[in-house]
Amino acid sequence: MARRMRECVERLVEAVEEGYSVVFEAPTGYGKSSGAVEGFERISRAVPRLVHVLPLRAIVEQVYRWALERLGGVWSVGYQASGLGIGGKAPFMAADYVVSTYDSFLVNLFRGNVAEHGLGHYEVPRAHILSSIVYLDEAHMGLDIPSFKASLIALGWMGVQSVVATATLAPSTAREMVEILNPSRRDPVKHIVVSREGVDGGVEACVDREFFSLVEGVEWSYEYMPGASPESGVDTLAKRVAELVETGLRVFVGVSTPEEAVRVYKALLEAGVGSVALVHGRLAVVDRLASVSRLGGVKVLVGTSAVEAGVDADFDALVTTAGGVVGLASLIQRMGRVCRRPWSRRCERALVYLVGGEEARRYAELFSERGVNPRIPDTYRDLLELETRGGRGDADTLAHTILGGALLLPSDVESIAKTLCDMVRVDNPIVPLIPLELLEEGLAVEEAIVTVSLSWLSRSYRRVLDVGEGGCVKVAYIDSSSGELRTRCSALKASHLEKRQAACRRITTILYTPLEERGSKLIPVGLAARGYRRGTGLV
Repeated sequence: MARRMRECVERLVEAVEEGYSVVFEAPTGYGKSSGAVEGFERISRAVPRLVHVLPLRAIVEQVYRWALERLGGVWSVGYQASGLGIGGKAPFMAADYVVSTYDSFLVNLFRGNVAEHGLGHYEVPRAHILSSIVYLDEAHMGLDIPSFKASLIALGWMGVQSVVATATLAPSTAREMVEILNPSRRDPVKHIVVSREGVDGGVEACVDREFFSLVEGVEWSYEYMPGASPESGVDTLAKRVAELVETGLRVFVGVSTPEEAVRVYKALLEAGVGSVALVHGRLAVVDRLASVSRLGGVKVLVGTSAVEAGVDADFDALVTTAGGVVGLASLIQRMGRVCRRPWSRRCERALVYLVGGEEARRYAELFSERGVNPRIPDTYRDLLELETRGGRGDADTLAHTILGGALLLPSDVESIAKTLCDMVRVDNPIVPLIPLELLEEGLAVEEAIVTVSLSWLSRSYRRVLDVGEGGCVKVAYIDSSSGELRTRCSALKASHLEKRQAACRRITTILYTPLEERGSKLIPVGLAARGYRRGTGLV
């Protein structure tokens, strides 16, 4: 971290030490995540713990390892996330430094204890959260989730000291975040922006001319790549990427879905590109860890949004889909993996190729005309307003669920959970699958877990789930006394998955209900699945 960068992150730490909640805007690769870990040694004098909340499991694992290396031995370090094959879970949020996914954090804040089956002792993890500093990292990825914004509203009203950190906030959204964290106008909130010059409007600028002089030295080139979509032009796409690799460049290929990622990955291997890594959300823990561990040495990384935020890899060129689900904020985050450290290696020109339809072409033209530099927010911040959805939607109503205190009984929360099925993702929760092929290889359950969305499962269950006699879906259980894995038919039938809301409630009930069998307690760990392919996952 450059000297001035360290000073700006220290400005954030100082504000937290002084009791401020903070909205912190800094460019991609600026050290927002690692800065929280490094700053905890000072912050810990003022608060019992810090809960570091991140959107993706892969980033949770990375930050957890940083925290364990830096803080372990003096402070307790733990994490809360499903589908990570590592020890050190802190299911009650009780460690000094807790790293959590949005999902686990929000469920605990909503009194839906993720540590125990049912809703018992829900106030234990919640009490730990409310007595902590809450660091909401890569916050832009949570703004489309009503319950995420509800959590900010509730934290603000309860006076919980919080930090909202990201590189891609529209100005109006940043102002809204400041207001949400200080609803009574009594609790202090600072809005700190890392900038190359002063910022107007009550914002505290941390001017970092050293950083911006380095990143301004990188020339950003944008080009539309027609006929190279991952669907219809995958061979053309692979050929163009191979040409870039032949010139000595390392390339990040960003796509929209795991299916597209696997299609491009296979095409690149057939094109003889050489070392290629693949990262997407439907890889088992063991394969995801293997891919992430190789990132420093591969020529090409093919990935989905699982790479956009917090993955610490540095490439020379980006080839990315644009448009649809890959909007401006996602593009900025993907570009943040290119020429990431110009202060530590020579990188004079960053190449970005946008593929897709008319929208991709417009982005290429707009970025070229505006001279967009993803490391300089001034060049793109106003464009983010074009994608701002605005409004709180159901967030205020959900916030009252959090704020209900003693007036809201656990049975009320259970009723809400049954109505919404999942308070974080409403009717589209994440469902853990256990590919039996991986267990047959001798892998442990925690290494084999694959998490998928219910919407994907409802479309793919016929070829994915292990279905028994009468159409029942088999569930994988761990025998609590022997540790043995067993599969049993459940009350869920494959045909139920076609009606997502009903399936959501049935799955939730099954995965929270242990079975008693011959004196043993069988703990459910996921739906039994088939069809997993090592290295490419479930697609």
